[in-house]
Order: sequence, then structure tokens, then C-alpha cells
Amino acid sequence: MYRSRLGKNLGKITLDYVSSINDDVEIAHYDILGSQAHAIMLYENKIITKNEIKKILKGLESLKKEKFDKKTNSEDIHELIESMIIKKIGIDAGGKMHTARSRVYFLTIFYLMLTHCSGILIGFMSHMVG
Repeated sequence: MYRSRLGKNLGKITLDYVSSINDDVEIAHYDILGSQAHAIMLYENKIITKNEIKKILKGLESLKKEKFDKKTNSEDIHELIESMIIKKIGIDAGGKMHTARSRVYFLTIFYLMLTHCSGILIGFMSHMVG
């Protein structure tokens, strides 16, 4: 995010300050799910082509099996996932993955994660009581 505005890489101290990657790794799976839904929306609204959606979804699906390294030059999980997709499928399709994505997108990701975790907690509590 900041790199693209500044046109250069951030220094280590600055990256350490602005980076949330250490915490974000925990939400990677949910970010992938959100990115898949967003890509489908882009296709349904004719913003990306059928070929591009296939590449993006295949790339995102393959990321579900990846182990995300906290030692990265990415500021956050969203940037890391996008850069990994671009490496896998190329800039032409991968660069469009986050087109028109809102800044409140992260709320959707947290909602997915909290919904999942709440279900696990309720199941555990029912098991303990039952």
C-alpha cells in the first residue's frame, strides 16, 4: 500500500512499524475466501473475463495449501496474497484481483473468521454441557 504510493520499498524499521503481517497470517484462509468471493463479483459484473476468473480462483485455491511466511516484505496478508497470486498466474489476471475492493473489506474477513470461531466455541460448550 505505502510502497505503491512512494514508488519504492520501505525501510525495515518503517515496514516493521506499519506491517500487520505477524497477526494477519491468522486470517489468511478467510482472506482467500473473501478474495474468491470478490473475484466472482468482478466476473459477474463483467469487470474480468472468464479466463481471468478461472486463473484467479485456481491460484487462490492453491494458496489454501500454502504456509504463509511471516518474514516477508509485504505489509499485510492482503498484499502478500495478491503478490503470490501475481507470481502464480501473472500480472494480467492477478493484478485485477483486488479491483474495486473497498477499504472495509477487512470487516468481511473478520466476520468470516468470527463466525467460524463462534461455531467452534458453541460446539465445544455444547459438548461440555451435554
